[in-house]
Amino acid sequence: MQYKEIEGYFVDDKLEGILTASQEMFDRIDMIGDKLISGILTTSVECSNTLQELNGIFAYLLPIFKVAETQKKNREERAFSDIKINIEKEGGKFVSASTDREASLRVSDYRRVRNILEGYVEICRVLIGSCQSLLKAIQEEKPL
Repeated sequence: MQYKEIEGYFVDDKLEGILTASQEMFDRIDMIGDKLISGILTTSVECSNTLQELNGIFAYLLPIFKVAETQKKNREERAFSDIKINIEKEGGKFVSASTDREASLRVSDYRRVRNILEGYVEICRVLIGSCQSLLKAIQEEKPL
């Protein structure tokens, strides 16, 4: 997915679309996890192919996750500043803790999307490590 396409999803009314666009990758990660749990990956060819697939999935999801992370952080900081400015304009007393909570609530949808993406990126990293370990173990078992 191109950067401009990724950025296009990070507006309030299109935010869920990034999860829909990534669903195929999520499903593939889940399927590979099920294969590892079931012990289906038993040959070096299967492990190599799975490792290659996981690396491709990781390359697809990581830029999306990084944009989601940046969007959430920037929007939360912007919300915090806006709230602070409004309180000061109205002559109210600024309290950082309550402003933090309110800013956090304003970006809850962005946090949810970021967390889902972060979870799948992390699962992908773990699966890559597991497949590498499994591939090494399989190769060490074979006599030369």
